[in-house]
Amino acid sequence: MLLRLALLHSVSLELTYAMQCDCVGNDREDKRGAEIVFRGTVIAFHQSAKGDRIVVFHVNRVFNGDPPETFEMPAIEAGEACFGFYAPTLGIGNELLVYASSFGSTGPADLSLKCATKLWSETKNIRKLGRGRKPRPK
Repeated sequence: MLLRLALLHSVSLELTYAMQCDCVGNDREDKRGAEIVFRGTVIAFHQSAKGDRIVVFHVNRVFNGDPPETFEMPAIEAGEACFGFYAPTLGIGNELLVYASSFGSTGPADLSLKCATKLWSETKNIRKLGRGRKPRPK
């Protein structure tokens, strides 16, 4: 019985990841599904105390939430599970549209809508995001 539950859980996670990989994205709906949505430029990387890679953004415009001018989050790159940033987007100087959520934790935000997070230059229907506003000073 325990083995069946473990197998069912594993299959459900894989289906969830597969659906994330295949998502099309709708900027207005994606915006509602994330706690934080911002346009930001990758300015640095560093290691957390736990040894995790962290990406540092200079936030240019905020569409949802209240991130500061400098915002950090785990630099998880998409792998076989199809979760995280696409590796080519995480380069110093790249400008991204980022959708993130903390999922109720007090730690740094994680990517919540991977398919919606992309290079700013590849973002379509920007008007659906709204005008946005400046980030709060740090």
